[in-house]
Amino acid sequence: MKMVLIRWLDTTSYGEKVSIKRAKLDKPTQCSIIGFLIKRDKHNVIVAEAVYNIPDSPEPLVDNRTVIPRGCVTDIVELYDVP
Repeated sequence: MKMVLIRWLDTTSYGEKVSIKRAKLDKPTQCSIIGFLIKRDKHNVIVAEAVYNIPDSPEPLVDNRTVIPRGCVTDIVELYDVP
């Protein structure tokens, strides 16, 4: 399993009234997360905040998962392998 840093562009809403000229300057929000890489395919990247090695479980359990659409991802940095 790998620990990764993922950066992505997220949808951003602006509620105030502005000119069209000003609205054309709006940008999405740059987001970052560090987590355990659960899955990476052409559609999504899934990371988990925590991994639990429970003795009676046939596989590790994960918690606090984030699914990021692949088209939003700007960068994936592999930080290190987790045994």
